[in-house]
Amino acid sequence: MRRVDSRVARETAVTASRVAYRLGDSIVMSQVDGNRRRILVRGLPVFSVVITRYRVGWLQRIGHRTLALMTDRINPSGSVTIRRGTHDLPASTQSAAADDSRIVEYLGSTGIKRAAPPLFPSTFVVRPD
Repeated sequence: MRRVDSRVARETAVTASRVAYRLGDSIVMSQVDGNRRRILVRGLPVFSVVITRYRVGWLQRIGHRTLALMTDRINPSGSVTIRRGTHDLPASTQSAAADDSRIVEYLGSTGIKRAAPPLFPSTFVVRPD
């Protein structure tokens, strides 16, 4: 099996066909075979990478706030749009968890919490045809 990247990732998230990983202050996504690699964000304090079938998400600390960010549906040949969650998470947030389409839970100083109200609207969810 070929290496996806020569550098060691600090975090990884994997689906059957894609991998997202954190290299320093960057989030990189590629196909599992290493093709179609693209940098989603660079030079920001990012952590807790998550991936779903269609999206990549992560947390970003800005001052005393923690932001949740996710891409729109990943289009292999098109541009990537990044959306910010509807509200900030507590500064103590350490990691995030996604369901099949969006970030829904986070781990803070008081344990695992469901993001309420939802960070991303229900229209963000991909419905099968």
